[in-house]
Amino acid sequence: MVTVHEILSLEDPGARLFTRLTEAQLRAGGAAGPAALSAAGLSAGGAAGLAASSAAGLFIAESPNVIQRGLDNGFEPVAGLCERGQLSWLKDALDGEIPIYTADDQLLRQITGFALTRGVMCAFRRRALPSLEGICKDARRIAVLDGIVDSTNIGAIFRSAAALGYDAVLLTRTCCDPLNRRAVRVSMGAVLQVPWTWLDVQGPRDTEYEGTCPGVQGPRDTEYEGTCPGVQGPRDHEHGGACPGVSSQSDHGQNPSITSRLNSLGFKTVAMALRDDARPLDDPVIAREPRLAIVLGNEGDGLSDQEIAQADYVVCIPMAHGVDSLNVSAAAAIAFWQLRP
Repeated sequence: MVTVHEILSLEDPGARLFTRLTEAQLRAGGAAGPAALSAAGLSAGGAAGLAASSAAGLFIAESPNVIQRGLDNGFEPVAGLCERGQLSWLKDALDGEIPIYTADDQLLRQITGFALTRGVMCAFRRRALPSLEGICKDARRIAVLDGIVDSTNIGAIFRSAAALGYDAVLLTRTCCDPLNRRAVRVSMGAVLQVPWTWLDVQGPRDTEYEGTCPGVQGPRDTEYEGTCPGVQGPRDHEHGGACPGVSSQSDHGQNPSITSRLNSLGFKTVAMALRDDARPLDDPVIAREPRLAIVLGNEGDGLSDQEIAQADYVVCIPMAHGVDSLNVSAAAAIAFWQLRP
């Protein structure tokens, strides 16, 4: 049964799950331990129980539409925070032994430091990600993101992928975490709908700490949200989870390239790159391919020379008026439409 807790002051611990845990602590879930959850304001018993049951980590969804999409896609809610005007909706939407914290709008704004998006937030448990082979088995069109670090771009790309019928999104470990709060919000919950997983070009992922830096055997530094351990400085809040010190382009070394991995699964790759020898995006030969993976690179550097050289097709969107390029999320939307299944 849902239980409602009225927040009466700025010192009330009820909202701190939503305001005191960093993205890194949310990702770590049970690995963050009861101490981190207690520091967020949960009781010792509640923190221990939540830590024990959330080893896969947590994420925050905002607004009724996004929360409903999470529920519709089978994500398990942990707790809710809402304005009084949204209490009836949230009580009806949630089920089970789930606490809901509420207060008047002005007090919630003081507690959280910002206006709640559509007046409501919900913490969900993460779940195990599908394997690369499983996610690609029946797919015809997939997006591959290599080193995209901006959470807004990640969210916008997922939203376009969902709207234009793409079957899955694969990401290298140098990308922002798709379940970063801003990415979830910008995607309008598409990150909870479109299947996705990490494309582990550099080796198998550390399954205990989903979303950590490549090669780092443990959660990200919890003081500096989203940075690698040992990095002495706060992260760039524009970029929700990429690791300073990790190259924005994948350092594949002797490991299989994106193209070789996807060729082995039956896909032809389409690298988006500003090259003089690139084909136009509307080349009919490409559109006729039965299975395509559209590969998009880092906001600043794009794809590595190695990935471009090994791609089955290299394409670009013709520019006018001296404009050299589009934002990666805008380019993705155009490419997804042109090469839609």
